[in-house]
Amino acid sequence: MAEPSPGPIVLSTDIERAVRDTLKHWVAFYLADIDEQHDRERGTTVVPRYWSIASESGAKWLEETPPALVVACPGTMDAPVLHGKDAHYGAWWRVNIGVTAKGASEDGARDIASRYAGAVRYVLGQQGTMGGLVERTAWLGEATAEVKRERSLMAAEVSAAVFVSNVMQTRGLLPRVRPTDPKQPAEPTPTPSRVVIRTVPRSN
Repeated sequence: MAEPSPGPIVLSTDIERAVRDTLKHWVAFYLADIDEQHDRERGTTVVPRYWSIASESGAKWLEETPPALVVACPGTMDAPVLHGKDAHYGAWWRVNIGVTAKGASEDGARDIASRYAGAVRYVLGQQGTMGGLVERTAWLGEATAEVKRERSLMAAEVSAAVFVSNVMQTRGLLPRVRPTDPKQPAEPTPTPSRVVIRTVPRSN
């Protein structure tokens, strides 16, 4: 079956949701493994209670509801690449994952934040297809910073680059005439193919 005209497109919010959903599915497992590796009982570290994307909440929300995690995709990195017979764009997108942690002390909060960052890093490195939307993921780094000392609140940020191979098509069954009512779908029209005619001299 032909893809719907004008073809699929991937938005930054699609990437945010795919990363958020993958983290939500896997972080508890990796946190438990980190607990065990550091001589704690599996499941000691509390899983984040709130999971969101940048378009749904802001930094203040993260501060008010620890432990909480938010995913932001600010845009593409470098120039997208046009490739394939359908001439579709692939692109690397930057993704930032922020997570807040509250502890009994500043050191305790920092330790918990580092566990969250480690679990996020595990997911990026081992579950990098994000449910199939992403072709590959590269970990770019992480940092932990104090948010509010009086509340022993720390935040960790993990950065990554994700490659989506088909962000948008430029050929194929694309609309060539806009419908009178732009709210209605367009009839897909195949991209004209280039025809080359060669003549061969006729021998006598």
